[in-house]
Amino acid sequence: NPGGPLSEAASEAYYRLGLLHKELGQLNEAEESFAKAIDNFHHPIQGELVPDFVVRAAFLIGDMRFELNRDPEALQAYRDAIAKYPEHERTPWAWYQIGLIQRRNGENVKALETFNTLVEMAKKRPGEMWEGLAKDNQRELTDVLKYKDYLNQ
Repeated sequence: NPGGPLSEAASEAYYRLGLLHKELGQLNEAEESFAKAIDNFHHPIQGELVPDFVVRAAFLIGDMRFELNRDPEALQAYRDAIAKYPEHERTPWAWYQIGLIQRRNGENVKALETFNTLVEMAKKRPGEMWEGLAKDNQRELTDVLKYKDYLNQ
C-alpha cells in the first residue's frame, strides 16, 4: 500500500538513518539513506504539506555529494531541491554551496553571480549565517577577477 502511514514511517526512518551515517562520516551511506527517505515517501501531497524531513533529505543529498567532491551530481541535487522547494530555509545554503562548487571548478564569473544573488536574497532575510559567507566570497572573487583584468591589460 504505497502512500500509507507505514511508508511515511519508513521514509522518516531512512532519514534518521541518513543523519546517523552523516554523523559517523559515512557519506555514501548517508546519501543513499536520504535518497531512500525520498523514494519511500509516496504521499500524493506536494508543496508546503511535504514533511520537513523529506525536504531536508533532498538538500542533504547535495551536501553529501559536495563533501564527496562529486560536483556535477551535487549541483544537480541542489538544483533539483531548489526547484522543488524554492522557499525552504535550506534554499540559500544550497545556492551558497553551488557558488562554492563553481568557485572550486574555476568558474569565477558564475560563482560571483551566484554570490551576488545570495547577497540580494540576504536583504530579505538579514542576519543569516550564509549572508556573511556569501559577502566574503563576493569580495574575494571581485578582487580575483579585477586582478585578472589588470594582468590582461
